[in-house]
Amino acid sequence: MRIDVNHPRAMHCQPYLDGEPVRHCIEADDEEGWVKRHKADANGQIIVNQDAPEDEMLTVETLHGKVELVFKDAEEGRV
Repeated sequence: MRIDVNHPRAMHCQPYLDGEPVRHCIEADDEEGWVKRHKADANGQIIVNQDAPEDEMLTVETLHGKVELVFKDAEEGRV
């Protein structure tokens, strides 16, 4: 399944990459095994490039591995 921030259930989804939760995720695909997220610094803050054009100020990185999408509502019996 592929999910992105515009998906109706995105706010109920926590993606994991190789067993670790992914922060700042904007898109993920558990079948193809990748997540896209905003790149963050060592303190976990999203890196903003003030010199870049407005639509490129946030750097996106793609990470590959075993992706699992866990939906909070699945705990309540709804998937």
